[in-house]
Order: sequence, then C-alpha cells, then structure tokens
Amino acid sequence: MIKGIWTSAAGMCPRMFRQEIAANNLANVTTTGFKKERAYFKSMLDAELMAEKDRDKYSRLLEIEQVMTNYSQGLLEETHNPLDLAIVGDGFFAIQTPQGEMYTRNGNFKIDARSRLVTSENMVALDDRNRPIYITEGKVFINEAGEVSIDDRIVGKLKIRDFPQPYQLQKAANSLFTPINNTVVSSPATMYKVRHGFLERSNVQPVEEMLNMIVYFRNYEADSRILMAQDDTLRRAVNDVGRVS
Repeated sequence: MIKGIWTSAAGMCPRMFRQEIAANNLANVTTTGFKKERAYFKSMLDAELMAEKDRDKYSRLLEIEQVMTNYSQGLLEETHNPLDLAIVGDGFFAIQTPQGEMYTRNGNFKIDARSRLVTSENMVALDDRNRPIYITEGKVFINEAGEVSIDDRIVGKLKIRDFPQPYQLQKAANSLFTPINNTVVSSPATMYKVRHGFLERSNVQPVEEMLNMIVYFRNYEADSRILMAQDDTLRRAVNDVGRVS
C-alpha cells in the first residue's frame, strides 16, 4: 500500500514540473526571440529496459533527464523600425553583457545616449571586431550580411555567431543564451540572412501549450485521485481491520 502511494506521488512531481514549463512557454508567447522548452524524463527514455525487469521492483519515479530548448525559427513580423533586425537561418547576435559575451535572437535594438547600438536592456551589440556599433544621424540600413550603413556608408558589421548543433547553450535573462561550458566555442555564422525592419517572434504555439497544460493537469489530477483512494484504504486498514467488536 505504501508503495502504491509512493508510486502515485512520484508520478505527480514530473506532471507539475511539465506544467510549469508549459506555463512559462505560454507566458513568453509574445517575447521576441524566445525559444520554447520541453522536459524529458529518464524513465521515458528507459521504458523498454524497465519492462524487461521485475515489475514488482519497478518504481515509477520519473527523474528529470534534461530540459531541452527548441531552437526552431519563429515567425517574422515586419515592424518598419530601422533598428529592428531578425536572423533567418542559423546564428545569434553577439551582445556584450556585464557577465561577458552572450548571444540572442532578439533583434529589438535601439540607440543609447552614447550613440551605440544596444538591446532594449542597454547591452551593447558587438561588431565583427568586438567593438560597439555607433549610429549617427542619417539613413540607417542593414543588409542581409549584417553590414550597417548610414547614408550608404558602411560603419560596421554585426557580429553574428553560431555553434555546433545540437546547440549546447543555456538560457540567461532577457532572451540571452550562453554556452554551457568553456568547451562550447562559437564560430562566425554562415547560413543566415539578416532581415532589416523585422523581428523574430517567439516559436511558442499558444494552442499547443494550452493543450499540453490541460493534458498535464488531467494526468496530475488522476494520480492525485489514486493517491487519495490509496490513502483512504490505508486509513481504513489501520483503523478498522482487526478491531475487536
């Protein structure tokens, strides 16, 4: 009986964790450059192996194997803002942060008080020589290669980097990414085009995430009811079985 309660409780934890991830995805459906996540659990990967073992010794505890980020391309939205940029294909904009160089797909840039091209959080966008890009008065245009020109005069080229796939990156704040360790090294991106006056929206599909949340909740609810039923049976066994009339 105790094992049954443990099994039900162990099944509820990953449902709750998946629900949190789906809720976070849904909360960022309008976040520029956001990439959705999915949780994978060890018992799902080892299900066939588990089936060959003694089922009486099998515990349904689902340990988190990995939370993976889906880097698929988000839809492009035309904004007509000359400082809005989107990458079509592979690669990330290189950004200088207080913690060092990080990377993003969020091309919602602006100009700070020092005339530098910066993110909406005032972090500097780097050029291919690791320098800030200064935007002075004039007509700004950024071509598909990421070259920045003002009144037809090239003033710099955006630093756009890529990593070996599958990407070994981890999320930071403000739609930024950073390598998971020092062995993950970036290189100049090649398979990309920069779209001027566009933004890449989140790759979250709202309907899909809402359906996932319903499924996770129903599964959680089913385990909860089973747990309550077993707890009630255990209570009756303790209180009623063997009672002297």
